[in-house]
Amino acid sequence: MSQKEIEESLNLLQKDWDVDPILREFMLGKVTDVSDYPFKVKDVIFHIPYLVSKKKYILWKCFWPDCHNCCDRQGRLPLTSDDLITIGKGLKYKRSSDFIKNETITTTWQDIAPSGQVTTMTTINLKRKTDETEHEDGTHISCRFLDEKGGCSMHPDRPGV
Repeated sequence: MSQKEIEESLNLLQKDWDVDPILREFMLGKVTDVSDYPFKVKDVIFHIPYLVSKKKYILWKCFWPDCHNCCDRQGRLPLTSDDLITIGKGLKYKRSSDFIKNETITTTWQDIAPSGQVTTMTTINLKRKTDETEHEDGTHISCRFLDEKGGCSMHPDRPGV
């Protein structure tokens, strides 16, 4: 996702919510003293950005259902293991393996932090459109489960975006 697209998304969010100036600068790649703070929950390691000079962790709150920015503008919709089970059942799949085969796409990409640290990630993602391909990873595609007002037809089984 380009800096311009990130800035557009932030501008859209700021029409309805306050975005902390430090978070905005971080998201736009203007903060360079960032370190990675790995935090393990069960078998999953979360990489939480830490701003050394500000002595702050970067965390944010989801404003769904009032905001559907992630489902409408994000470059991918990653799923947790719980999402695979919950959404698969919600879409009436009898087996999680069938849900994964038909409704998800696996992508690998590298994320470069402002500090220059490169992290390679592979995730299982919800297909935002039925024929989504790996070449569309990282591009804006509105989720096929959103209606024209941003309502999610999967709710309450929507991903934990």
